[in-house]
Amino acid sequence: AGYPAGERYALTSDIRRSANSVIANTAESHGRYYFADKVRVLYTARGEVEETRSHLQVSLGRNYISKADFEYLDKN
Repeated sequence: AGYPAGERYALTSDIRRSANSVIANTAESHGRYYFADKVRVLYTARGEVEETRSHLQVSLGRNYISKADFEYLDKN
């Protein structure tokens, strides 16, 4: 298993980007003054969580990662 060379700069980049966006949006929400703004940014972060999960599901489906790795990443 493992990512082929072509995917190291495609799918893995997508995973990094969406995962980093979760962190950035969560941090941004703490700087929002109005509750509605906080919620909006947190909804965006939740969307990025689902995007990251979807990239990991693709990785699992293509046998780039093991089921055990997927389950670990999905929980954490």
